[in-house]
Amino acid sequence: MHSVGDARRVAARRLPRMVMDFLEGGALDEITLRANREDLDLLRLQQRVLRDVSDVDVRARPFGVPFGAPVAIAPMGLLTLFQPGADIALARAARAAGTVFVHSAWSGTPLADVAAAAPGSVWSQVAFWPDGRLVDQHLERAEHAGIRTLVVAADVSVSSKRERDLRNGFTMAGRPTAGSVLDALRHPGWLARFLAGPRVAFGDQTADGRPMTLRQMEAFMEHENASATWTDVAALRARWQGRIVVKGIMTPDDARAAMDVGADAIYVSNHGGRQFDAQPSTVAAPSEAVSAKSSTTAPISPVPAKVRVSAPVMLSMLEAPLSPAPSRSGAETVAAVSMRMSSMPLSAKLPAASVARANTE
Repeated sequence: MHSVGDARRVAARRLPRMVMDFLEGGALDEITLRANREDLDLLRLQQRVLRDVSDVDVRARPFGVPFGAPVAIAPMGLLTLFQPGADIALARAARAAGTVFVHSAWSGTPLADVAAAAPGSVWSQVAFWPDGRLVDQHLERAEHAGIRTLVVAADVSVSSKRERDLRNGFTMAGRPTAGSVLDALRHPGWLARFLAGPRVAFGDQTADGRPMTLRQMEAFMEHENASATWTDVAALRARWQGRIVVKGIMTPDDARAAMDVGADAIYVSNHGGRQFDAQPSTVAAPSEAVSAKSSTTAPISPVPAKVRVSAPVMLSMLEAPLSPAPSRSGAETVAAVSMRMSSMPLSAKLPAASVARANTE
C-alpha cells in the first residue's frame, strides 16, 4: 500500500458493507461529511523554489510538550469492531511517531491497557454522562493510568441519526438486515476475527461488574447528557490538575466560552459530520473560531501552511500565541492550541486530527 486511498480500498474489500458504512457514514444527508472532504480538496499549496530544505523540522510543541509531527490520532469508538487490538496498535504507532493517541470514551479497550502500551502518548476523552459517578470513575481511571490531558467530548450531547446504519440494521442491539448478514458471510476473514476475538464491548463501562451486552451498550449510548453546559467544564477544571482540551468548537463564541472556563486548548471539530449535519466544514471554521478573543487568551490565527501526503491527511499549522491565563494558582501561562479533526471519512483519517504549532518564546 502506498497511500491512505490504498488502505481504504483494502478495508472496503475486507470489511462487510455494514461495518464499512459505520466507519465512513455521517449524520442525516451527510452534507457536512461531503463538505469536509470537498473543502479540503479545494485547498492549494504555494510552490517556492531554491529554498534550503535539507533539514526540514515538522516538530510541534502544544502545551510545551514536544511532538514529532503536528498531528495526533483522534478518538474513535469501538475500533475493536474493525480489528482486535486496534487501539493499542494505534497508540504504539503514535508513540513511535512522537505524537499522541486520543483514547475514546467509547473505546472497546480499557484506558489502562492502552496507556500502558504507549506511556506518555495517550490522551483520554471524557464525556459528561448524566450519572456523575461515571465521570468520577473515569477521572480516577485517567489519573491512575498517568493521563495528563483530558479531551472533553462536547459535541455528543444528543444521539445522531446515521441513515446508513439504520438501512443496514447496524445497531448495538444487533438487528442486521438479512442482506447485511449475507454480506458478512462473504467476508470470512473479518467474521473469523469478530467471532474469535475479544467480545465487542466498552472497555471501561460495565453493568453489574460484567461487560455490557449489546442491548445494554445501546441503552448506554442513548444515555447522553443533553443538559451539559460550560458549568460542567468549569467544575472539571476545578478538580483536574492536568490539561483540558474541549473538542467540538466551531464558533468564536464557543472558543471564548472554552477559554473563559479555563480550558487549555480548543479542538476544532464537527465530529467528522457524524453528529450534526448541514454545518460548515472544519476547514472553513478555524479562521472564525480560533480568531475569537477573550479576557484570558490572545487570538489564534491560521497560518497558510497545508500539507497533504498522497491522501487526505491535512496538517494546518496554526500559530497559538502564548498569553496569561488564570489557573489554580492564577499565574500560569498556557498556550491556546487549536486542533482540528481532519475532514474525511474515518477510514481515511489516521492520523485524524491536527495539532496546532504553538509559539514557544
